[in-house]
Amino acid sequence: GSRNDSINYYLNKPRKMRMFTWNGPDTMLFSTIDSLRYCKKLLHTGFMVMNPYKGKVMAWIGGINYEFFKYDHVQQSVRQPGSTFKAFVYGAAMENGFLPCHRIPDRHIRYEYDEDSAGIKVHRKWTPTNAGGGFSGRSITLRHAIGRSINSVAVQLTAELGKQKAEKEGETISSMSLAVQRGAGVVADFARKCGISTPLDVRPSIGLGSSDVCVYDMVGAYSVFLNSGFWQEPTLVAVIKDKKGKIIREFI
Repeated sequence: GSRNDSINYYLNKPRKMRMFTWNGPDTMLFSTIDSLRYCKKLLHTGFMVMNPYKGKVMAWIGGINYEFFKYDHVQQSVRQPGSTFKAFVYGAAMENGFLPCHRIPDRHIRYEYDEDSAGIKVHRKWTPTNAGGGFSGRSITLRHAIGRSINSVAVQLTAELGKQKAEKEGETISSMSLAVQRGAGVVADFARKCGISTPLDVRPSIGLGSSDVCVYDMVGAYSVFLNSGFWQEPTLVAVIKDKKGKIIREFI
């Protein structure tokens, strides 16, 4: 009920519990609060390896120990992919006629846009920066920009994609702020074509990896770049045979 003193007493009362350690399971004298503090310090991650041409999953490690942590960090867990998502910005650009030699200045830019947050219109101001915090001011090719993972170019390229899409549909974009919003949708659409099924938060920073995705989606989507533009669905089961070795069904 509402008796906080009793709740705190039992949460902090020590008792023997079986806990995960890097040397194997161990019995410790922990309170519930102690166990939470202990578990929060453990590093968790997901790991997946896949043949990009056939889709065969070679390795799938969902966590450090399933007995203690029944949570899959490959397909259940979602995290911000960061600059690995830039591949979909440049992929969308190539698909829409941009060439690797296309140039965009590495410069300070500022975008203002309106966003619907829980049914309320919110005015946003955003100034993307590069990893080093500075801008060279030089005109840079897309080939060089993706190689150096330059944020300012990726965002401006997103805006150019939005402006191009609007022009194709006979619309006029009045500002680059509106263009980058429109371009975010182009990037999201391309990412979905590549196999990203995680719901994407379509906003101007999408190309910098601000929208959470799972490892499973990212590995499958990256197969597109290695497999001549074709997506291969990650496949865990290669073949099913009966007890006599007769093939019932092949998946790869």
